[in-house]
Amino acid sequence: MLVKKIYTQKLNKYREKVEEHIRHFLQITVTDKQILEMLEYTLQSGRRFRPLLFILAHKVFKKDLPEKVYQIAASMELLHKASLIHDDLLDGDEYRRGKESFYHKYGEKSAVIAGDLLVSLAYEHYLQAVHNPYLIKEWSKLYRLLAMGEMQDLVWEHNWQKDPQQIMGMIYGKTASFLEFAMKAGTYLATQDSNLAEQMGQFGTEVGFTFQIMNDLNNWDGLEQELGRQPKNDINIGKINLVTRLVHQYHSQDIPFTKDTKEKLIAEVKIMAKTHITTAYDILNKVGIKNRYTEVLIKILKEFDQEWFWVDRDDK
Repeated sequence: MLVKKIYTQKLNKYREKVEEHIRHFLQITVTDKQILEMLEYTLQSGRRFRPLLFILAHKVFKKDLPEKVYQIAASMELLHKASLIHDDLLDGDEYRRGKESFYHKYGEKSAVIAGDLLVSLAYEHYLQAVHNPYLIKEWSKLYRLLAMGEMQDLVWEHNWQKDPQQIMGMIYGKTASFLEFAMKAGTYLATQDSNLAEQMGQFGTEVGFTFQIMNDLNNWDGLEQELGRQPKNDINIGKINLVTRLVHQYHSQDIPFTKDTKEKLIAEVKIMAKTHITTAYDILNKVGIKNRYTEVLIKILKEFDQEWFWVDRDDK
């Protein structure tokens, strides 16, 4: 698993710098020890995938990393963790990657406020590094899209009439928009070229679509059970996504769920995911830059369905 080795070894130095920025910012900003410990609990684990994607995008075009790159990366992780706190609360997920979710450990009321606090801290830290109108506008757009996507995810429960295009719009908001931002912001910070940033942002969008499709498949298929999450939780609570919609179609047509049927459904879903992978490849080819950092991005695409990415636990 080449990407896992790259991710855990070669990219680790960047992750450590992001961690350092997060710790320092929280320690000087959050003066209440109890609240600080609560926030540190939710921030002490995670892949840092979005910050690392942002850093990779920057390094595709500019090798040197100024300190503000790490500030922005840390801000992104703060915002991401805020969204996870709220997401786990809304979905009733008691565990995330083998650890108790924030609301399950500290309570629902604390989860609402902690998520809000992290949103404000993320923006405060971001503005310490960013003064460019384009990047400020993109951050505001990102948070609007995240909130709208999560709202749709909630209010669309059990509405099986939603078509794939509508569902893709929801996925774009709650997941793909963040990876779009990571690639777009990293590119723009390095180049000041908004057209190039838009291209690389589309690459991030396609990766985001793939990521969410695979995540939803793994929830239905039971792979996430190894992380302490309830298998098939999405369909049991009526969550609408491309996978649960397909499962619902099978049931509505009285198609018996045999082993062959399950394998057929999994194959259909993976074809959906690979369509977005192909589009992401095409975008990188059009950009026309080939270096060690675009090679890492390509390797991530090649291993999008590798089990290590989904089941490595944060509590071990």
